[in-house]
Amino acid sequence: MKYKAMLLPVVLIILMATPALAEWSGAVIVDKEYSPGQEIKTIYTLALDYRLAEWWYLDLVLDHHPVKGTDADVSTTFYASDVFPNTIYVTAGVRRGVWRSDTPATVYGRLAFRF
Repeated sequence: MKYKAMLLPVVLIILMATPALAEWSGAVIVDKEYSPGQEIKTIYTLALDYRLAEWWYLDLVLDHHPVKGTDADVSTTFYASDVFPNTIYVTAGVRRGVWRSDTPATVYGRLAFRF
């Protein structure tokens, strides 16, 4: 319940400020995880993106899992918009545990093809 209370003000600020902050976009994602013989787990994810240019974004993702803790992910994404608009994009970033998480700083790269 504490996480929902923390998440609500963030969502409200984003919704109210959207017209003034046109370069920002985001999502709040709530997952329910079912495992046989275990209680249902709820995972909360907050994703914020800031558009630096039509083809370049900065991304921040906070992911809270009730067992694994909270991880933060900071990355940048480049879209090949001149060739294939929003079809091919490259992301580079780092993920790390920030609260009750043992996730070490992990650097990653991602090549995505949207269809």
